[in-house]
Amino acid sequence: MGRGGGGRELALTIHGAVVGLLLLGGVTLLAFGIVDVITARDSVVDLKYTGSSRWNGLLKLGIAAIIVGSVLSAVAVFGCLAVGRGGCSTLFFILFIALQVVLVALLVAVAMLSLTLATRDAPEGVRAFLSDSWKESVADPEYLEAVCGLEVEFSCRGFYNGQCVGCTTADLISNSCIKEQLKWCPRCERQRPVSDFSANGCFQDTYNDARKYFKPIGIVASVLAAIVVFDMFVVCCV
Repeated sequence: MGRGGGGRELALTIHGAVVGLLLLGGVTLLAFGIVDVITARDSVVDLKYTGSSRWNGLLKLGIAAIIVGSVLSAVAVFGCLAVGRGGCSTLFFILFIALQVVLVALLVAVAMLSLTLATRDAPEGVRAFLSDSWKESVADPEYLEAVCGLEVEFSCRGFYNGQCVGCTTADLISNSCIKEQLKWCPRCERQRPVSDFSANGCFQDTYNDARKYFKPIGIVASVLAAIVVFDMFVVCCV
C-alpha cells in the first residue's frame, strides 16, 4: 500500500494520469448517453420495438454509455481523492480496488459482447429482435420513412430474401399483394424502379450497418480494461 522515495512519486504520477483519462472518458460517455436517451436515438437500429427482448436493451448505446460512464466516473473520483491525499487508508484502498474490479468486469463484458456481434453472424435472438422491429415499423405510419429509407439505401425489399417479390408500393395500392406480404412490405413514397427491383431482403444489410459500431466499442473497452488492470498494480505502490 505504501512505498517510499521516487518510486512512490512515480506511481502517484502514473495513477493521476490514468485517473484523468478515466474521468475524461466517463464524463464524455455520460454526456453522450444522456443526449442519446433524451433525443430517443440511443438504439443502433432506428426502428420501432415494443417487445421484451433483452437485445432491445443490449443494443441501446445511450443506456450502455450512461452505465459505463457512471462507473468510470466513480472510479475516477475515488482515484482523484487518493491522488489528492497522497495515498489512502486501508478501507479506502479496498473500496477503490473493489470499484476497479467491477469496472474491469463491466468493460470485459462490453468488449466480449461487442466483438462477438462485430465478427460473427447475428445470434438468433438478434435476428428475432430485428424481425419484430421491422414488422412493427411497417405497421406504424410514423416509422415508414425509416423502413423505406433502409430499402432505398441498401437496394432491398422486405426483411428476408424474396418476401416482397411482386409487391411494390403500386401492388400494395392495387391490393395485389398477398396477406403475408402486408406484414413485411412497406408502402413507400420513394422506391427503386420495378426494372431494378431487388429480391434481396434488408436483414443482412441492416444488421451489418448496425454492427459497424461494435468493433470500435469492443476495442476501446478492451484497452480501457487493460489500463484499469495496470492501474490496480500501480495503486499498490501508492
